[in-house]
Amino acid sequence: MAQLSAASDRFLVTLVTTPVKRDLALSDAQLGLLHGSAFVILYALTMPLFGSLADRGHQRTILLARIGLWTLATLGFGLAGSFAALLLCRLVLGLGQAGLAPASLSLIAHGSEQGRMARNVSLFTVGGSFRQSFALFAGGATLAWLAVRGGLAFPGLGPLPPWRALFVLACLPNLALMLGAAAVRLPTAPPASRVGLRPAWAWMLRHRRIYLPHVAAAACAVLMGRTLAAWGVTLYVRSHGMSPAESGVVLGACC
Repeated sequence: MAQLSAASDRFLVTLVTTPVKRDLALSDAQLGLLHGSAFVILYALTMPLFGSLADRGHQRTILLARIGLWTLATLGFGLAGSFAALLLCRLVLGLGQAGLAPASLSLIAHGSEQGRMARNVSLFTVGGSFRQSFALFAGGATLAWLAVRGGLAFPGLGPLPPWRALFVLACLPNLALMLGAAAVRLPTAPPASRVGLRPAWAWMLRHRRIYLPHVAAAACAVLMGRTLAAWGVTLYVRSHGMSPAESGVVLGACC
């Protein structure tokens, strides 16, 4: 569930590219920055740090703090009134979600019965594989419902247009996630002895002739996949006259 919720908060921006561009007068270059770099920078840079903290046995704290942070970032994106505010929210979203995988995998590794860790990791990975489709399909259906209503009013926030209301609603499942994270039972076994990142860097350096081409190929594959995901909804809107909600449902059902 955490994987699906994180993906929804991450990929919902692809659904609202058109109304965000219109309401805040953004360029396609600015939208592209929000889609990719703004999220990835802190996400990639801080994930090793959260992995190190998880090794020390702080998995529950990481989950609670990260879910709370990315929930605030999601809410902030829905209420933002400028490109700078949107950019900041995407940066914070990446920082928040960077701790999910390290903490979750650490809990799986410590809590799995003998012979079942591979299955449990696979189930966690399956959630990641379905996350984009789920975000587009469920987000598109919710956006269509909000469009029919003309938006939604929230206590303290007043009436919000559909795309802004979508991000506010996306925060609600995270409250249940935080309750679940608070109830997580930490491993009884002490954390494994830490050897640091130096051996990993040394291994990559020794095998750079094999490792670096694989990294480059993986980066290209991710770049192509994320580009298609980021702009697929907008392509259907601009080229085929579909609404963002219709595009999300169609792409979510197909991919």
